[in-house]
Amino acid sequence: MISRSLSASERPGQLEFLEHLVDSEANYERIVRFLNRFSPSLVRRVKLYTKETPLFEHFGIQEEISKALCSKSGSRAAARLSSTD
Repeated sequence: MISRSLSASERPGQLEFLEHLVDSEANYERIVRFLNRFSPSLVRRVKLYTKETPLFEHFGIQEEISKALCSKSGSRAAARLSSTD
């Protein structure tokens, strides 16, 4: 899951999410059910990510994680983060 956030100017110091991408249909449905019950106005911000390219790769997150892990370990071996439901 990925959230894009924006600092709301009317609430200094607080973040408000603009969009929350979910790459699992089961998790998407759980989040939408939860929000419908507790914060219906946020449901429209939750989107199911359905592209073929994995979510982290699409946004370049996987590459950044790999770089960070390689630089900390001193190794050139690539690290891979996988998400599970």
